[in-house]
Amino acid sequence: RNRVLVERRIVEGSLKNDEARRVEIHPRTAATLRRWRAATAAERLAAGEAYVSGEHVFVDELGEALSPDAVSHRFGRLVARVDVPSLTIHGTRHTSGTVLVSAGVPVHVVAARLGHDPAVLLKTYAHVLPGSDRDAAERVGQAIYGTAGGPIE
Repeated sequence: RNRVLVERRIVEGSLKNDEARRVEIHPRTAATLRRWRAATAAERLAAGEAYVSGEHVFVDELGEALSPDAVSHRFGRLVARVDVPSLTIHGTRHTSGTVLVSAGVPVHVVAARLGHDPAVLLKTYAHVLPGSDRDAAERVGQAIYGTAGGPIE
């Protein structure tokens, strides 16, 4: 479920669609989430009957879901402690899209992960593709001539 702040009220709802529910994650990310779940389970045991049971990932020591603002503020403090440009949680979506497009992941795969139409994704992330035309020429040369680059005769 998602939680957003709308006009100073927390609104909770389901994800946009069934496709938005699952994406593949890296094994280290999965391990981090398992550790988080274990820590949350320990807090649940410590709190006993005072613990509120729910389905949220971001909860306080009594299991109450954190407000979206609280999560954003905590994230902002974490970002400030490391050597990266200022970044919001929503900005991590754009960072992910930029990294994936720059790494050559097929546009339709990146679009599906972000819940975008491929055309929207291309329009949004076209700026991260400088040199793509040169790369395309190199790949065509490799496919046709078995070698990349070289002078034109």
